[in-house]
Amino acid sequence: MTVWRRFVRFGFRLLYREMAFTYDAVSWVVSGGEWRAWTRTALAVAQPKPDETVLEVAHGTGTLQLDLAAAGARAWGVDYSAQMGRLTGEKLRRKGFSPQLARAKGQALPFFSGAFDVLICTFPSEFLLESATLSEFKRVLKSNGRGVIVLHGALTRGGIWLGLMNGLFRLTGQGRIVRDGIPSADEMAQDYGRTLTRIREAGLEAEAFPVKTARGYAAIITFAHPKIGGERD
Repeated sequence: MTVWRRFVRFGFRLLYREMAFTYDAVSWVVSGGEWRAWTRTALAVAQPKPDETVLEVAHGTGTLQLDLAAAGARAWGVDYSAQMGRLTGEKLRRKGFSPQLARAKGQALPFFSGAFDVLICTFPSEFLLESATLSEFKRVLKSNGRGVIVLHGALTRGGIWLGLMNGLFRLTGQGRIVRDGIPSADEMAQDYGRTLTRIREAGLEAEAFPVKTARGYAAIITFAHPKIGGERD
């Protein structure tokens, strides 16, 4: 690993831990205010019902936990960052909700097998592609459960400021945040072929597609247990 890459990883570590209180502001700035819209696409795709159990893996500062609680969902959240856990708990309590949170890694989820109808993960880091993570995703989902991953967001309209942000994203190895148009499902399948392959190797069906937002789109992957004979196993 290069010195620059180590420096970038250290910066992200600070953002998720010691500097977690700045995460919402930073994400708003670098996305031109679109970060929340990208996050909420997970709910639009998953459409959890009030009687379903929902697990959010890597809940971050808890903005989606708030959305789930406000919608009356039976939601739990896990994150390995103790700072993110505290921020999320405080947000939920201020709004009158009881936090149902655990500090854990995605590779070792502290829940019974088949505990959840829906699993959501937004803006995951490298842990997503580890076989242990994907095995845990499959394990905690019910046989007819479903999962939604928001890989990243992108803007299709920018400006001078967002042009600078685009350069910053590329400099830190995050790809681009400003892109030319919304990709097709076929282009998504090609761009994220490695991720889809890893999920399928874990025994899950998976597909990738974009979800349009006001100023861009979110790159989505959905997954589920494979269908056998017209029914889920």
